[in-house]
Amino acid sequence: MSDSLSYWLFGIALVLLVLSAWRARRPHVPGQLPLIPWTAVQYVALVVFILMLAHLVSIWSGHPLIGRRSGF
Repeated sequence: MSDSLSYWLFGIALVLLVLSAWRARRPHVPGQLPLIPWTAVQYVALVVFILMLAHLVSIWSGHPLIGRRSGF
């Protein structure tokens, strides 16, 4: 994955995280269900944000991320 794509995905995840947090905290209108489940969008954006942050840290430091089970 290129650096620019990583930055773009990181930024998009951050924007989605902030937008979904704002939309999830809006007051609920009785009798109307939200069209988009903002809490689910928030969780997905948070996972992508954390993964992209770890990927960017590995790019910046020059050391690839190694999982726990890499010795097997």
